[in-house]
Amino acid sequence: MNILSSTVHYKVARNMSGPLAVVTMMVLIVTVTFLALSNKSLRAALEEERTLSLKSIIKELTAQKTKLTSEAEERAKELNHLQEQAVKNQQMTQEIDTLNARINQLTEDGKQLEGKLQSAQQQVGALEATRKDLSEQLATAQREIADANAKAGNAIPQEQPAPAAQPAPAPQPVPAAQPVPAAQPAV
Repeated sequence: MNILSSTVHYKVARNMSGPLAVVTMMVLIVTVTFLALSNKSLRAALEEERTLSLKSIIKELTAQKTKLTSEAEERAKELNHLQEQAVKNQQMTQEIDTLNARINQLTEDGKQLEGKLQSAQQQVGALEATRKDLSEQLATAQREIADANAKAGNAIPQEQPAPAAQPAPAPQPVPAAQPVPAAQPAV
């Protein structure tokens, strides 16, 4: 019985090995297919998650870029304004330097004119003294002529003596020119 039984088992096993191999192969194919599909869906999920993550990063970077661009434009406007202000300040400084040079020149001219005026006043004083001296000499000469005529007995009427010279008003001293303060450069 044992011999029969082992032979039967062998035959059954031999007869079953073909279908079992087919079933095993089919199970393997199904398993591999399932794993492939699972892998594919996992890859798709990971790819989608990665895409969403990248889109989020791109969106954030775009927002930062926009913000930085607007800040850069504001800084550029501020820089342009500061450059314009610097040019204006430089022009004002040049104008102030020109005015200072003109003030210095006018002060120098004023000093020269003051010297000329003092010289002219001295000349006027000298001329006044000369005129007074000449008037005195004329009066003396007229008196001498009148005395000589009186002694000679001439009937020539005596000329009216020249009126005494009126002294010219003393020239007023000119106040010294005050120096003009130099204009301060713009800050």
